[in-house]
Amino acid sequence: MIILESNLDEILNILQEECVEVVQAVCKIRRFGFDSHHPASVQNNREHLAEELGDLQCMIDLLKLEEFNMVSEEILSDHFYQIWKRT
Repeated sequence: MIILESNLDEILNILQEECVEVVQAVCKIRRFGFDSHHPASVQNNREHLAEELGDLQCMIDLLKLEEFNMVSEEILSDHFYQIWKRT
């Protein structure tokens, strides 16, 4: 269905953008620390990272919806467990 493919494409585009924003937030924390903030913002780097992670989680949750069937909770849980075992 064209509408579904269009929606999925948009979700994947936003997912990609959110991943980049999480990486940028992490880079700022590594450079300036958790409690630092941009002079034009009242939000510190920790809060900014939390916001970006929330946005990323939102996109992941959308991909778990039945209509898209891109990822399942079981696959994510199994993958998380495998990563956790390596650390």
